[in-house]
Amino acid sequence: MYYQPSTNLLLLSLAVLVGVQGVNSGEATEWVAKDDKGQVCMKIKFDGLILYHANSNYNTYFQDAVLIDPKPNCKQSVRTITIGFVTTIAPQQLQLTFQKQSQGFVFTSITAKWYYYGIGSGGETEIVEETGSRSSDNFLPKSIPLGCYYFQDQSLSIPVGDNSYSAEMKNVTFQPFADCAKNDYGNDFSSGDCQADCSGSGAARPGNDVIYILLAAVVGALSVKFGN
Repeated sequence: MYYQPSTNLLLLSLAVLVGVQGVNSGEATEWVAKDDKGQVCMKIKFDGLILYHANSNYNTYFQDAVLIDPKPNCKQSVRTITIGFVTTIAPQQLQLTFQKQSQGFVFTSITAKWYYYGIGSGGETEIVEETGSRSSDNFLPKSIPLGCYYFQDQSLSIPVGDNSYSAEMKNVTFQPFADCAKNDYGNDFSSGDCQADCSGSGAARPGNDVIYILLAAVVGALSVKFGN
């Protein structure tokens, strides 16, 4: 049986998971996930906190957490990015999973994982792993098209664990890309102009690889024919 960790230990554990740029600061931290070739797969930024409902003293704001192993395959239809801080004891992590629907992405699950010291059944001190997850068809109101960004200033509250905690996210900006992209944000998704920019990247166009290659071959052949 494990007992409630002390205030200092719990705050320390949550502090490495989250950070100082919280919902009261009005500032957001940005994380950029790239593939192994350095191309941008997605960007997400938000300010927020881990909220402990039973005691507000345990509320902890997001700090300068890092993207852990930020090298997903940009062509995959399911992408999980891990945000957190690796300590000498155990990793503290916040995992966000996105799934592709047609030419857009939806935010389908969130997992929070942290560690603290607890007391075992024999009275010994042990490191306890705490994990909470929630899934949804989409935590955001829309499926976000490739190449466009989505911004939501209203708070997003996602319960984790046994509902005693929740991840509070505000000013969420999410920009998914395919296997090619420029490094800036595109247009707002409501504009309808959401083409991923592949110019100069040398990468195939998302969803149109074969058509693009055939079209390029035909145009090239015609250019040679009429050029002569």
